[in-house]
Amino acid sequence: MKNKWVSLLGILGILLLGGCAERKSPSGEIVSETLTRREVEVVEYDDTVEQENYNLIIEPEEKQKIEKEAVQVALLYKTIYKAADKGESYNVVISEEIVEEIKECLARKNKVVIDNAGHFNMANSKLAQVFCEAALSGEEAEVTIYELHRNGGYSRLDFHVKNKQMDLMVVSVGWNESIEPQVTYMEKYQLKNWQYTDKGYLIYERYFSPFIECSGYSILRVRPLKEEYLELTNAYIRPIGYQGNNLFLANWNKEDMTPIAFNDVFEYFYYLTKGESINVERYKKGIPELEFETILCTYLPITGEELKKFAYYDQQTKYYKWQVLGCANYTATPKGYPVPEVIDCIRNKDGSITLTVDALWEEYGTDCAFTHEVTIVPQSDGNFYYIGNSIQPKGNQIIPVYRNRIKID
Repeated sequence: MKNKWVSLLGILGILLLGGCAERKSPSGEIVSETLTRREVEVVEYDDTVEQENYNLIIEPEEKQKIEKEAVQVALLYKTIYKAADKGESYNVVISEEIVEEIKECLARKNKVVIDNAGHFNMANSKLAQVFCEAALSGEEAEVTIYELHRNGGYSRLDFHVKNKQMDLMVVSVGWNESIEPQVTYMEKYQLKNWQYTDKGYLIYERYFSPFIECSGYSILRVRPLKEEYLELTNAYIRPIGYQGNNLFLANWNKEDMTPIAFNDVFEYFYYLTKGESINVERYKKGIPELEFETILCTYLPITGEELKKFAYYDQQTKYYKWQVLGCANYTATPKGYPVPEVIDCIRNKDGSITLTVDALWEEYGTDCAFTHEVTIVPQSDGNFYYIGNSIQPKGNQIIPVYRNRIKID
């Protein structure tokens, strides 16, 4: 899904994490960081081969041909990109709507297309499914997948498999200041291992030196997720996620919401309310009482008096404490954070809906690190309440360790 480079966190991870470890989940259960592989074939290769033997040579003629094709594909949607609002910052960011428009443009040209954020299903996915099935059967096959990015560029992923040995060429395409496409990166290598899971994911790993703490895993959803589940994920689960708050990492219900880190989840509810990220400078002194309670009471069945009791509240200043998420107040991990995906929805008689959510963790190479159920009550005015979260007990699972940002001396 993306290229991974060595980071300071990764190097520290070798010293701090080393090996498999048991930890307590927010519910108090012991969870293991050792994964149990799903019942799918995992094609692996010899780890003793030196890294340079995994890198494949791109002949000049092939390089020239690929570069020309890559630029031509970008030109197919140049008009869309040129007219798009790119923001005012140095780093271009286009909207999800524009990404989807580009996806549809390329899909009409029979291209296999995904977005790197996972907000949309793969277009023309049957071509990729045929490739994966052929790969499992030991047949020779190839497929090209175009992965769109929010900067308006894309990565071209050329997969080739023969005798279950899979190779990958990655080509990155961006736009220069004159709004002309250009190839910025090209590499070809043999994959260390790969699998096509029963959920329809192609999970593959590139080789990295064992002396470097850097995940080589990437995950691509090949088989489309049910559109209803994709919409539910984007509406209710993805905006909250698993980093910076514990709404989906703790067991709680409307009778007992005390496990929730209320002060930490504020900025995520703020985003749901305002449609924009929180202004850090504005809230250096904390969150004004009325604003904090209004926003949290919009998404949780709780009163202002209960929030004053269970959240960190300063009676003298009438402010709720809040700290911006940073290195000093959250659990850093060289493995990043998982991404949620709704896999089932039950509509209850009382009007609530219960969503079963799998947490995909690319850095661990799994399409289900853990599973939890989120219960929501939609309101007639379009708003909704979260009324419960329950982590489902099942075998070995990986749950991010959460640490509250606010500390009271």
